[in-house]
Amino acid sequence: MSETSHIPYIAMVEKAFDLSKAAKEYTKNAGKAVDHIDILENIFLPSGDVDLERTSKEGGTPLMKVFFTNTYGLEFNQMLAIGFHFAMVPSI
Repeated sequence: MSETSHIPYIAMVEKAFDLSKAAKEYTKNAGKAVDHIDILENIFLPSGDVDLERTSKEGGTPLMKVFFTNTYGLEFNQMLAIGFHFAMVPSI
């Protein structure tokens, strides 16, 4: 058995997907314009899964990527009528 075979990659992907869904719902239901920082502060940071140091250093200005403490992160791809579209990006 390899050393990495026990790493719960599926759970990591599901967590990133769930946060992406929550951010889309937040944007859809906000009733106002929502920017990337608003989503970071109200959805991603409360999850406890954000690598804040790396996101601050590598996330861009304006913020375009959010890095998680696991292998994954999310990238703001484009603004859609119903909210943001996210792409999963490897954090390593």
